[in-house]
Amino acid sequence: SGMAAKWSKENPGKLISINFAGEINYPPAKDLVEGKTIVRWADYNPSAIKKFRMFLAQKYNGDFKKFIAENKIQENVFKGFEEIDPPRGKVRGVWDGLEKTNPFFLDWAEFRIEEAKNFIKENVKWGKSAGISENSVTKIYSHQAIFESEINYYWRGSTLETIKLEGINPGVSMYGPKTADENFIKAVGEIAKTYPGSWAIHEYSPGGPCKPAGCSEEGYSVDEYLKRLNMLEENGVRLVSVEANAKNFLRTNFYEAVKKFLAEED
Repeated sequence: SGMAAKWSKENPGKLISINFAGEINYPPAKDLVEGKTIVRWADYNPSAIKKFRMFLAQKYNGDFKKFIAENKIQENVFKGFEEIDPPRGKVRGVWDGLEKTNPFFLDWAEFRIEEAKNFIKENVKWGKSAGISENSVTKIYSHQAIFESEINYYWRGSTLETIKLEGINPGVSMYGPKTADENFIKAVGEIAKTYPGSWAIHEYSPGGPCKPAGCSEEGYSVDEYLKRLNMLEENGVRLVSVEANAKNFLRTNFYEAVKKFLAEED
């Protein structure tokens, strides 16, 4: 951050964007259940559990009976907020047979999303303390991988939730078929309308039928790639950083589409 801040001051108007805390989500955690090692996308370390209890106490205004009633938990399971244990399960994505509409399950998902957002905010705060600042040219973005599906909402945290950060422009990575997902692109575009820097794609690789990225074959048609780039512009994308093997990229239809897109912009 310090080097970027220094370079920006020495080269005014050249630094377009900077992103922090790339692709924040919950890593696979190993847990021993009934003698078997289970992998889950959740954080069950003592510090996280302690913060979850504090989160619940604050959310329910210290009213433990209200928490029990709204979460439909038997009164003898926990005696107070200090004894609450997060939903757990015996296989990935399943918390002891709880349905995803269960309020306790949702509380856990909400807590983890807030913690992911807090981590991003702390990283941006750290960057600003090193001298990074926004101006008419330079914008600060988050950088989230795409986990917007229902199951990933619970396992890893939802992209469409974690990019909603006050004072931090939304940023994502997009690969393969997701670069053609008009509904997702529109959803992010709607969120980004309230941000001065709109939104950015820090890793963009539409790939082709051969591989998701680094494809040396022609892949899709030039028109298909151009259609995807135009869709980004129409939905407010300010910055696209292409993720591709440099040598192979020059031999792709995607490269030809990028040249054509830039020529049309001029």
